Amino acid sequence: MDELTKEDYMHIQLQNIANMLHYRYFSNAFPSIRESEYNEISEKWKNTISASQIEYIIEQKNIKICVIFNIKDKIDQELQLKLKNKLKTFIIVMPRTASNTTINKEKNRLIDNTNVQIFDYMYFMYDRANHVDCKSQKHTICTKAEKEDFITRYRVNNEQIPKISINDPMVYFINATIGDLIKIKRMSETVGSSYFYRIVDYPSKKGTVNKK
Repeated sequence: MDELTKEDYMHIQLQNIANMLHYRYFSNAFPSIRESEYNEISEKWKNTISASQIEYIIEQKNIKICVIFNIKDKIDQELQLKLKNKLKTFIIVMPRTASNTTINKEKNRLIDNTNVQIFDYMYFMYDRANHVDCKSQKHTICTKAEKEDFITRYRVNNEQIPKISINDPMVYFINATIGDLIKIKRMSETVGSSYFYRIVDYPSKKGTVNKK
């Protein structure tokens, strides 16, 4: 079996990022990465050995996603300035050489920056959106109106709603933030569908949820 090239890795990652965005945002199928687009970004990868990052823009409806394959081991000043653009959602894929310590440090630094997410190199090497956990426990961020309706109907406030950590893998996968209400649809062969609600909070802290 031939060893995968950098371009092969990028192609797999882009496809799985598109699947993740479909899971997050769209009821209809998110368009797969067209071959012409893949060829274009592959050429960009080959021709920018000295660049600090390679960008790929995904747009659908009013959502604009900027996928950045960061070549450096850390987020440099050039990229930090780029991340201040609040009109885009940034998905940053760090290189293989970036340590877990560096990645976690950057994640913690940007924990309140809702339009930036950082992933390690191998995160998108398999299709997480179609993994059994995502299918059996569908996580959805409630709209502001849905959250208000939930609070009114059950006569609760943020502090009384069961919590889910901002560091929970599914919370990160759907890009939820502090104070978001998450609807979890669980499938069972015996009882069918059941729904649970959790509010996103800081890890290991109680009574700290920001009100939205």
